[in-house]
Amino acid sequence: MNFENDWYRKMEETLQLNGKAKQTQKVYLRSIRQLQEYCGKPVEKLTNNDIKNYFLYKKNDIKWSNVTLNIHYCGIKFYFDKILDKNMEIFKMLKFPQEEKLPSVLSIEEVKEVLSKIRFFRDY
Repeated sequence: MNFENDWYRKMEETLQLNGKAKQTQKVYLRSIRQLQEYCGKPVEKLTNNDIKNYFLYKKNDIKWSNVTLNIHYCGIKFYFDKILDKNMEIFKMLKFPQEEKLPSVLSIEEVKEVLSKIRFFRDY
């Protein structure tokens, strides 16, 4: 059996059995395919250093956001944990904190808080 078809089939079946949504399945499968293409070897032969270099490339050269990095991290970690049953040390080191963004619309409570901070000139 072709390796590429084999890993894809195993991953797809495991994702389905794990109850992952269709979109999550697509992204996780894409994350493994891109990792394998970047490294140029089968995923089961990858080292911690290969994975580290992949994420450094995506973060620094491709400029992926932390959200995108985290999604791909989850897909790759899922594959190593569930398919290969392989505990990679690099996964303990990788962290992609959620970025703090301002909401496009303020809640009523937030508007009240902003307005409560306003001081009029006559108050000085």
